[in-house]
Amino acid sequence: MQNLVHYTGVDINPDDSSHIHLLAQLKTRESSWVTTLMIDKSFLYPLYQHWFDQEKLLPVYQKMKADISEKQIERAKMYRSKMQEQYGVEEDDFNTIMNPQVSDIQFLLDQGINMVLGTDVGNDFIFPGYSLHEEMQILEKGGMPRLDIIKMGTLNAARMVHASDSLGSIEVS
Repeated sequence: MQNLVHYTGVDINPDDSSHIHLLAQLKTRESSWVTTLMIDKSFLYPLYQHWFDQEKLLPVYQKMKADISEKQIERAKMYRSKMQEQYGVEEDDFNTIMNPQVSDIQFLLDQGINMVLGTDVGNDFIFPGYSLHEEMQILEKGGMPRLDIIKMGTLNAARMVHASDSLGSIEVS
């Protein structure tokens, strides 16, 4: 395995030796791990429709808000419940649910894992380009330093596709 293209659903336990062993293997292989936190936000949108009003969103979001189905709401409830159980949180506000994942991503980055921004385009409420900015906002709201976030979208992404010799950084020539 070279790269993990989804972060969502992973629970990192730094006290579990098998987790630490796996992370060491990923680092040795110079693997990359793509964040995809936007998939969580997209699954939760039907329960938190006020998010549509709080952000300057693309007009298509407003249309999608009007078309939310009961099936999407039920999926969102199930998803929120699983996230609350996994991270042991009772509150159901966005930051409380997402911040533990951001902390895990920062931990992975600090362990030397090449973390890369990604959104899982193709799912409801995820749009190319725009959602990548939302991904960056999630990470920033969770406490990740802006420079780490920028590197995840530039240099780390170039490393993932083995192009860091010509892409991903600004250097003196």
